[in-house]
Amino acid sequence: AKMKRNLLDFYEPVAKRTRLQLRQSRAIMMRLTDLPSGPMRLIFSKLDVRSRHLLADASPELNAEHIEYMLHEYKSLLHYQFNVKTREPNNISSTMELNIITHNACNYYVSAGHLQSLARTVSDLFTNKYDRVNIWSMQRFLHNFYTHLERESVPEDWPCNAADRMRLHHLRLLNMVTLLNLFRQFREFHLIESRMNLMHWQLHIEIWGIHIAGSNTNWLTQDPSEVDKLNDLSTLVAELLVYDMSDMANSHTITIGDMAYNLGITRRPLTRRTRLELKFVILAPVTVRNLLEDVMAGIVPTSKALNCAPFDAFSIQLDLKSYSSQHTAGKLWQICMLSLF
Repeated sequence: AKMKRNLLDFYEPVAKRTRLQLRQSRAIMMRLTDLPSGPMRLIFSKLDVRSRHLLADASPELNAEHIEYMLHEYKSLLHYQFNVKTREPNNISSTMELNIITHNACNYYVSAGHLQSLARTVSDLFTNKYDRVNIWSMQRFLHNFYTHLERESVPEDWPCNAADRMRLHHLRLLNMVTLLNLFRQFREFHLIESRMNLMHWQLHIEIWGIHIAGSNTNWLTQDPSEVDKLNDLSTLVAELLVYDMSDMANSHTITIGDMAYNLGITRRPLTRRTRLELKFVILAPVTVRNLLEDVMAGIVPTSKALNCAPFDAFSIQLDLKSYSSQHTAGKLWQICMLSLF
């Protein structure tokens, strides 16, 4: 009888045994989002950038895990570079670039909660924390970071509803605050004029010793959009600030898209002969004007979110002109940072 039972077990239908095995395997199946952060970080660390982004796009939970992982990697890079690499000779420039990235060009956005853009672009800055950050990786990262911010914050079918408009206003305020924070740190930053003209605030500043001039290299294409010009300007100013803080003279041409930019900084005794002239015309509430004046005074920390009540009426027009020893007056460069709808 025992032998008969064993034979029956042996000849049990395969389909029945398969169903039992499937039930057992389903009982122990796990989703990636059920894993603790440690294994998830290990998985992300083994993937290339494209694969990480594909995995992050699979669900909101995985995207949140990816942001947390990349922020951890970013902070590890900063800790290593500032606390270890600074002790090494000939590493001042790399630390200077990182300092400008973290404390000047990005922090206002990060403090405002734009972590997604940082997580998606920080890989342009480094592969691992031991990488040496250079001016080109800084430039590539910043430009992609600013471009991603636009995609994240501004809907494609613009104009949209009031909430979208307020979000755009806040992004442009962050753009303006970041630009002014970069400008004010140049050693030859000069506030020429600040006054009200009817409803508009007219702000005129100059930076001596630097120049930026751009030209379209492809006559078949239109000039870049206002947003592209703004992103280009922010990236180039950050690069010039590296040279200024490092006390380096530099002049070169860089191509971004179809635009060729000639930029440079001189270390000769500085006069107004070489300068960047910026004239802003701003329509905004008094609270916004007070905030921007505090930024130029250096009393608005980058590590905290901006304390500014929501506002509706807001527009910014920038007229930029570059003067250098090679050219008495450069071409007027206009950027409509934000139009009044």
